Amino acid sequence: MRERFARQGIEASRLELRGWEPSPESHLAVYQRVDLALDSFPYNGTTTTCEALWRRSANADALIICSRSN
Repeated sequence: MRERFARQGIEASRLELRGWEPSPESHLAVYQRVDLALDSFPYNGTTTTCEALWRRSANADALIICSRSN
């Protein structure tokens, strides 16, 4: 994943790729650190999109990137 970002000129130091969070509270708290939410493929972005907008709305605008579907 880091190599794909590097090919687009994004330095690895700017990335924080995270895994599973142990609780719903810690999962939602991560959104306070998010600058960009990526809609994962092939799954739809309902949860990612809604959580990013909901959790970030109080502090800043959320930027959400998704791919075009068929």
